[in-house]
Amino acid sequence: MAARARFGGQMTVAGRFPMPIVVFVLMAITVVMSIAGAICERNGIPLVQKGVFVPSLVWQGEVWRLVTWIFYELSPINLVFYVVILYWLGRDLANRWGSLRFIAMYLGLAIACAAGTALIGKFLWTDVYSIPHFGSWAVTDGLIIAWAVYNPNQQINLYFVIPVTGKALVWITIGGTILYALFEGFGGFVPHFLAEAMMLLYVGQLRRWFLRFRLQRMENQKKRYVNNVIRLDREEERKSKPDPDDDRKPPKWLN
Repeated sequence: MAARARFGGQMTVAGRFPMPIVVFVLMAITVVMSIAGAICERNGIPLVQKGVFVPSLVWQGEVWRLVTWIFYELSPINLVFYVVILYWLGRDLANRWGSLRFIAMYLGLAIACAAGTALIGKFLWTDVYSIPHFGSWAVTDGLIIAWAVYNPNQQINLYFVIPVTGKALVWITIGGTILYALFEGFGGFVPHFLAEAMMLLYVGQLRRWFLRFRLQRMENQKKRYVNNVIRLDREEERKSKPDPDDDRKPPKWLN
């Protein structure tokens, strides 16, 4: 393994997998914390319980939960997919944003969507108040959205099999979150929806969608206006055009 000394440098794993050091650090922390959490929980040590995000506990002062929850993946399959996605997509974003901005976005998104969930649970939706959240998938969804918006025409293989473009990946990510929420309940996916919405707002996609909607609406109004004008013009033209049969019609009034 070779790496530059500075945090923002590049490194390779086993000589074959180049990636920014910041991506490897996040990946390593998540893997170590996930495995340690699973082992500790199995042996009666509540490591995960002290780190998962629960809105009610945050309001009681345990604010470290706003960030620690993303480092616990307790499903081996989820952990493997997290490593693969962070390697594929995270390295592109880290190279695009720079290491400091990438780590700020990664941790900032975790804190922001957790804080938003805590506010929703406290003041708007009481069912959310006591739901525990853990795992990196909310933040990972945000990263997927960002990568897909930046690379709308680039193709990747979804689940290593299905080829999709970045433009389609945005809708697949949002649609997949909705599908899971329909089966498991929307309360448990509030952080995911917030992370996706925040990232769409950050990369400007929401503004583009809004402007596109306004443009389409203006075009529809223009078409209706033009059609009305054309219809009125045709009616006026028909009324003003003399009827060729008028000379052959008997007069309506006789003096």
